[in-house]
Amino acid sequence: MEFLISLGKSILLLPIGALLETPFIQLGNRILVRKKLSFGAAFMMALISGGAMLVAHAALYPVLATLGEMGQSALSLAVALALASGLYGYFLTDEQGRSIGYLKGLGVVLLSSALFGAVLLLVALVIVLAGGQLKAHARMIGNPYPDLLLVDGAQRVLDNGDPSPLKPVLDGDAALRARMDKHGRGRDKEMRKSDVPCDLRGYRASWEIRDDVLYLVKLELGCDELRDVPLSLLFPGQRSPVRASWFSGQLALRTKWGRSLYHVNAGAVTGASTIERGAPDAPYLPRAFYFQFRPLNSPSCEVQLERDTLVHSLYQIGAADKTLKTKRIVPSEQQWRDFRRTLDERYVWRWRGPYHADGAGLAAWGLSLEYMDSPELNIGGYGAFPDGFVRYRLALQALLGGLPCPEVITR
Repeated sequence: MEFLISLGKSILLLPIGALLETPFIQLGNRILVRKKLSFGAAFMMALISGGAMLVAHAALYPVLATLGEMGQSALSLAVALALASGLYGYFLTDEQGRSIGYLKGLGVVLLSSALFGAVLLLVALVIVLAGGQLKAHARMIGNPYPDLLLVDGAQRVLDNGDPSPLKPVLDGDAALRARMDKHGRGRDKEMRKSDVPCDLRGYRASWEIRDDVLYLVKLELGCDELRDVPLSLLFPGQRSPVRASWFSGQLALRTKWGRSLYHVNAGAVTGASTIERGAPDAPYLPRAFYFQFRPLNSPSCEVQLERDTLVHSLYQIGAADKTLKTKRIVPSEQQWRDFRRTLDERYVWRWRGPYHADGAGLAAWGLSLEYMDSPELNIGGYGAFPDGFVRYRLALQALLGGLPCPEVITR
């Protein structure tokens, strides 16, 4: 059945392949036979030789089925060359109208195939290079100026990606966006006349963790180049540093073995953790995985990946966090694959945080997740969850062998 489907696809694609090959048959004939071949004649040659190869392949199927991969390839190539060379040698003629013969036919086949392959290789190379440039350009547009975080006296590049921790206050304060746009244009008259907003990501924010509080200490703006703008101009009545009371979520710093995470709730740093990358010899494992759920008046839950093991912890938040219970789980390969399938089905990679709800006594949560073939996910929220969060929680519970995290959830 598979052979018939493959044969049907080949028949449908035969005219397209012949059309692509036609100019190279013309060029090969021009070089070796020194005679111009019309486009129609070259197209018919490609169509006839392609059809003959399909017929030969169908006739040889019982033999090909008994051979290994190398044997099938070798026999298919030999038959293709023999048929094409014979057909070209018979139908192509020289200036006196005589058939050019098998050897010259073979030469035209090899030369036209080599030219066709070289052009395909060149096109593929251009696509790869252009794709790399487009990706680099997209990264520059998406996040040209990564934020900085000063912690323990050292300034590091924040690995939160885009959006910045500044985004929640920008989304909720149109006046701040207008002030950023105004000061970002600077003294450039042309930029002042432009309708393109400067504050979409034309800024770099510098942050500092001091006494377990997150502060905005510096903001550089610019459409063309960054310039330091006093925070008092952007936040009237306040001076640097400005407490980031609008931000709840996670701040990530990349380390040699994974990431360091700082958990923030309304500007207060409530804890820190480290996530290690998964075992490199198991591609079905995430490269990094960390999940935390912190209800206000009940034990908090944390799940962290250490190579192929999930560490599930329950602890009580207080003056000093107290671990109540820790369990280590090693999920099977099938459990990991089921978990990944749920992530893809629930469009987890489209989640964009942070998610916030107004009110007291709400739960804070954070998720950091990365696979070899997926974008990095580093999000969180306070009292609000993305669509599909319950399905994600159930999939995580199954991955943990029925052990829930969080213990209780209302949505």
